[in-house]
Amino acid sequence: MNLSNRSHFIGVVLVALALAALRLLYIHLGPLELSPDEAQYWTWSHALDWSYYSKPPLISWLIAGGTTLVGHTELGVRWPATLLHGVISLLGFALLWRWRGALAAWLGFALLQLTPLFAVGGVLMTTDVPSITGWLLALYLLIRVDWEQPSAKAHWPLWLGVGVAVGVAGLAKYSVAVFYPLLFLFLVLGPKRQKWLAMPQPYVAGVVSLLCQLPVLYWNSQNGWVAFKHVAGQASGGEGSVPLLESLGLFFGGQLMVVGPILLILLFVFWLSSRRNFETPDHTAALLWWFSAPIFIAFLWLAIGGSKVQANWPVLGMLAGMLGTIGWVTQRTWGKWIVLAALVLNLPLTIGIHNTELVRTLGIKLPPKNDPLKPLLGWNGLGSAVGALSERVGGDVVYLTPRYQTTAALSFYIPGQPQVLYLNPGSKRQNHYDYVDWPELNNRSIVMFITEGQGVPANVINGFRTCQPFNRVASTVWERVYKQAELYLCTGYRGIERTKADTY
Repeated sequence: MNLSNRSHFIGVVLVALALAALRLLYIHLGPLELSPDEAQYWTWSHALDWSYYSKPPLISWLIAGGTTLVGHTELGVRWPATLLHGVISLLGFALLWRWRGALAAWLGFALLQLTPLFAVGGVLMTTDVPSITGWLLALYLLIRVDWEQPSAKAHWPLWLGVGVAVGVAGLAKYSVAVFYPLLFLFLVLGPKRQKWLAMPQPYVAGVVSLLCQLPVLYWNSQNGWVAFKHVAGQASGGEGSVPLLESLGLFFGGQLMVVGPILLILLFVFWLSSRRNFETPDHTAALLWWFSAPIFIAFLWLAIGGSKVQANWPVLGMLAGMLGTIGWVTQRTWGKWIVLAALVLNLPLTIGIHNTELVRTLGIKLPPKNDPLKPLLGWNGLGSAVGALSERVGGDVVYLTPRYQTTAALSFYIPGQPQVLYLNPGSKRQNHYDYVDWPELNNRSIVMFITEGQGVPANVINGFRTCQPFNRVASTVWERVYKQAELYLCTGYRGIERTKADTY
């Protein structure tokens, strides 16, 4: 590496460290509380296992490590995400540097900081962050393969690295399983790459990845393969479908918000302009196409089928696609300017998604019910209010809710972080808390039933001698009510039959 290259890499590492420090400061001082999913993963970290109902185990292992070092706070839960986001940024920089040079590398690095879809990964602990890390590492290793000179002795360290990277990523998110089908398409539909199908390396990499999944497979074999039923239920539309125009609007609207309009248009142009160029020596362009376009098309197909596709679901494909777009567009004389314009346009989107109160300062009306940050706001105040009322009751209060989101968040935010029990009303698809054992209750137990407008189900009323309204609490953020709940005190426990819906 010459002096100029070394200065670029030292520079990007220093910038990545500075941005990580700012993110950690924001996590500590900023307004964002744990989302219900983050809080759920945190509860998993108290009962480490080989896998869980809806996700593989890596997220819980990372949080267990984070909270052991920093404590059971938002910072303790999230700092591993900040670290991994820095790794993702450096991997994206290294991939584009090797493919297209310094300009593309720096623009790609900026894209990962200023595009909401990727930027929030530095401050929220989601399964996307570790899965993206392994996925992108595998792609970086693959671009270093000499595709036109296959040999049974070539590139073994790279292929073994791919196997480990994909295997670890698969311990974070089930959708990583599409990696090898996409790799097969990349090889079989590229005439100059087809000879690699006769080499042992891709198959050994697959075996290594599969070995990494043994904990997940073992857990599922002991639990009725429930996680795979859950994934199948999501793929089929979950609890119901929505009209076509609504589902497509949600899909494309979500992508516009998390990617930005200019970058999304450029992405489509990259896909359309590159589809006929797979026989050229630019194997990296083909690799990034195959690891992005089919994923987007698959989720588009789900949306056409009426599924509510969340904005982050295609993130693995959007990552490869965005890097491919940067590499493609920087080869045009006008390329760097339009990318810079796109990033400048994305900057307010990224700032706004971190703090929507700043949006209101511009005179834009944004009621809490429409605030995209609503799932991350108000839980702390709600938990504190519930805890204060529990002290008035006295004794050991047991908390019970009919929403898994409330169960997870209040488990973290009620003072003392007690176990909050979940009772499926029977109409909601199954979740992790359906499988969590309750402590033993008796007729002396004091149960506080917490509901957010759903009322008290019949099985709760019948399960106690008395179940009376106790209080109503509300939590305000930025002088606006973001969470509210009704509390009921239930005594004289008679027994409740816990039922699970047939949907996963």
